Amino acid sequence: MEELAKQKSAKYMVFKNAQDYQFISNIKVKQRKGNDKLIDKLEEEKETIAYELSNNLLDMDSEKAGMILSLKRELAEYNRKLRLQNSKLYSLQDNLQGSLTNPTLLI
Repeated sequence: MEELAKQKSAKYMVFKNAQDYQFISNIKVKQRKGNDKLIDKLEEEKETIAYELSNNLLDMDSEKAGMILSLKRELAEYNRKLRLQNSKLYSLQDNLQGSLTNPTLLI
């Protein structure tokens, strides 16, 4: 029983350290839901703009063109950050799988 408690404590410390060093984000459920809604909204906007641009439905002036370029830059930055976070997640999942199969890595 004591050994199990030590293992759980070690796993918890690994998790907390990963959050401290920002390998795993440390956000609350409410913030996560808000982020998910914002991502969905931005992706919907992106799809709408891409559809309209591809079908030449927009007769845009320079102000709208500037706004679209700004949105594209923001979207590129979002995509870059998303790829970075996914990369960290996959790395952590691989490390966690390795630590679960080899408990000496948790010490």
